[in-house]
Amino acid sequence: MLGLFFLPEKYYADVHTIRAFYGVYDEIRDPIGETFANTAEFYSLFGLNYLQNSFIEGLFTYSLFAGCMTWIINKFKFMIDLKKFWIMFIWNIPAAIYLGQLTKEIIPILLLTVIIKILTTSMRGKSILIGALITAYAFLFRNYWFITLAWTLAIMSFIFIKSYSHKSNNKKVYFILRWAVLIISIISVFFTAQYQGFYITDIRTHVNMNRENALDAVTLTKNIIENTSFITDVANWLYIWTSLMVPVQFMLSQPFVLAAGVWNILNVRIFIHISRKLLNSTRSLSIQVFFPIAWMISFSLTQGLFEPDYGSFLRHQTILLPLYIFLVAQAEFERENLERM
Repeated sequence: MLGLFFLPEKYYADVHTIRAFYGVYDEIRDPIGETFANTAEFYSLFGLNYLQNSFIEGLFTYSLFAGCMTWIINKFKFMIDLKKFWIMFIWNIPAAIYLGQLTKEIIPILLLTVIIKILTTSMRGKSILIGALITAYAFLFRNYWFITLAWTLAIMSFIFIKSYSHKSNNKKVYFILRWAVLIISIISVFFTAQYQGFYITDIRTHVNMNRENALDAVTLTKNIIENTSFITDVANWLYIWTSLMVPVQFMLSQPFVLAAGVWNILNVRIFIHISRKLLNSTRSLSIQVFFPIAWMISFSLTQGLFEPDYGSFLRHQTILLPLYIFLVAQAEFERENLERM
């Protein structure tokens, strides 16, 4: 809702597209991968297709986001000190902008909140259930989540092998094994794309082709070299991913981008600190820790493949807020346990 008062029209492209898909769902023969049509159908379940009022739409979507975050905070009895308050307050600014309107991002936020609920139960087969939910979402909404899921499994394997290697005398073998699993899993995506006749990072180039001369397109992500093989595809991906994580070349374009870039760098540092703390604790070595860390890393790596600009990157980062707060809550719980010892 915050964006209604000062954001330019381009920030509402998804709103107009989702509204345009109201009522055409029955005409689509195959709903697989139909992101906007399936998103429009989701909002139609709540009657928003009859209203098409920006304020009500924003209130509805932001309330869903706020409800998810409130549940996580209450679930883990999250103690909000001054530092945590400012982290949540500042993150709430892009959340209010991007999630205070009709958006595709609210559905994965709901999904990840459900996954957090599953992770914190004692049920059997939670890994299979989580995998099935992500697969269903990937089929219906964002096919590239299959890459995110595959890389998440690879990163989880890396973390598991690394934690297990501490119990072994043959650490070199486990070192080679975990890096081989990770590198092969990542490279195979690019090799498969070349085998099928395209380069993954060129998808972003085609998306941006008609935007390069636009006056307001100041944070477009561009390949650094022309793709001629899967090796150049990997190089372009690594370059874009690094520039999104540390957006130095974008930060001087606009004051908002400067603030967002500094904030992103700070949050990367916080994430690394929390992840190390949890992974170094023997009590924390479980899927409840492995999955959020692996998914957040994998998701950012996938963003390096497809994000057309820094604004899109920041909007999609809001999806990760439930997992981010979940990790902070676990780190807080771990700290309290250590203080009791």
